[in-house]
Amino acid sequence: MIKLHRKKYSKEFKIQVVKQVIEEDKKISHIAKELELSRDMVYRWIKEFEIKKSIQPFSRNKTTKI
Repeated sequence: MIKLHRKKYSKEFKIQVVKQVIEEDKKISHIAKELELSRDMVYRWIKEFEIKKSIQPFSRNKTTKI
């Protein structure tokens, strides 16, 4: 039986790919083909980036009064 090893990509690489789509307005299919990635993976990284970007941590300096 052949074991398949999943390729792991660094956080920096993922961010670079996502920035190409968002900031440089490149097509996902073009980037995926150019970097030999699946389109689904690139879509997933974009979704993850957008979720993390929208989460704002609470400031520890502010106090909330009720």
